[in-house]
Amino acid sequence: MTDFPKVLYQFEGRAGKPFRPGNDTEGLMFDDAFCSECIADVQGRIVGDGGCWILGRALGLNICDEGYPTEWQFSDEGWPVCTKFDPVLPDDKGLGKLRGFR
Repeated sequence: MTDFPKVLYQFEGRAGKPFRPGNDTEGLMFDDAFCSECIADVQGRIVGDGGCWILGRALGLNICDEGYPTEWQFSDEGWPVCTKFDPVLPDDKGLGKLRGFR
């Protein structure tokens, strides 16, 4: 089980419901805690394929649109998370030595 970062705000009543940042600042904070620390996006940026498809869809679609990523949701505790978050290993940071990309 992944230990998710706790960023932004906690709404216990929203557990399991879709999450979308309310503004650019929230989006950058979420990206900094999840996307920029996730193997899928970091590896994608190094390879040059644009990064994670979840981030692309979340930025391009509204929360009520078909295809909006269900991976962005409020956790059981009510924190915004990406359920596909797979953190980059600490010894991989800045070195380009990513799991499956060595």
